[in-house]
Amino acid sequence: MSCRWHHHHHHQHQQQHQQQQQQQQHQQQQQQQQQQQQQQQQQQQQQDAYVYASTTGNELQQQQQQQQQQQQQQQQQQAEKAAPAAAVTVSLQPKQTTQQQQQQQQQQQEHHTTAATAAAAAAAAAASTAAAAAAAAAAAAADLLQQQQQQQQQQQQQKQQQQQQQQQKEQQKK
Repeated sequence: MSCRWHHHHHHQHQQQHQQQQQQQQHQQQQQQQQQQQQQQQQQQQQQDAYVYASTTGNELQQQQQQQQQQQQQQQQQQAEKAAPAAAVTVSLQPKQTTQQQQQQQQQQQEHHTTAATAAAAAAAAAASTAAAAAAAAAAAAADLLQQQQQQQQQQQQQKQQQQQQQQQKEQQKK
C-alpha cells in the first residue's frame, strides 16, 4: 500500500514539472515575438539614419519605402490570385505599349508635330524607369526578408541551446 501511494505521489510531481516547463516555453515564445518587433524597429531606425546620412531628400526615400511596402502587398495578392494569368498579362503588356507607341508615331508624322514625339518618348522613358524602380524595390524587400529570417533562426538556435542547458542542470539536480 505504501509503495503504491509513493508511486502515485511521484507521478503527481512529474505532472507539476511538465506544467512548469510548458509555462516557460510560453514565456519564451512571447519573448521571441518582442525581440522580432524590436528588430523590425531597429531596421527602420537604421534605414532612417542611412536616409539622413546619404541624402537631404529624406522625404523622398521615405515615400519610396512606403511604395515598396505597397508593391510587396500588391505582388503577394496578385501571386495568390493567379500565377498563370499574371504571366499572360506580363507577356501582353510590352506588345500593347509598343503598338500604342507606333500608332502615336504615325499620327505624329501625319501632323508633323515634333512636340508630341518628344512627349511620347518622355512617357515611354518614365514607364521604363518606373518598372525598373519597382523591380529594385521588390529585390530590396526580398533581401530584408531574408535578413530577418536569418536573424530569427539564429535566435531560435540560441534559445534551444539555453533550454538544453537548463534541462541538463535539472537532470544533474535529480
